[in-house]
Amino acid sequence: MHPNKVLKILITDDDFHNRQIFISQLEKLPLLFEIDEASDGKNAVEMVVIKISDTNANYDYIIMDYQMPMMNGQLATSTIRQIEQDKNLDESKRSIIITWSSSKTMPFDGADAIISKPLIPSEVLDIFSVK
Repeated sequence: MHPNKVLKILITDDDFHNRQIFISQLEKLPLLFEIDEASDGKNAVEMVVIKISDTNANYDYIIMDYQMPMMNGQLATSTIRQIEQDKNLDESKRSIIITWSSSKTMPFDGADAIISKPLIPSEVLDIFSVK
């Protein structure tokens, strides 16, 4: 990853405190970020639609909680993947979607990786070396 690249990140979790913890961990990293927040899966999908419409690219990374009101993380992830496909975004303009879960199982369908809740700081840097 280029050290001067500004990573565009969408953090999706219905718990404001969880989003703030993740942001505080990001701020400790030697990377540049633009961070947006979504309070549920439906809000995340809406933000993705706007991002793609405005820039013809999705976020670099989307951190997606599973259990949320309105639309859970699994449904939001599959909806986002369908939007990317419908818009014919090439691979470099698609998001890396990371499942954020308290149960260290598998990332849900369409997600690229999983990180744990509570957040383990070493995992944060690891996920941003993917793109």
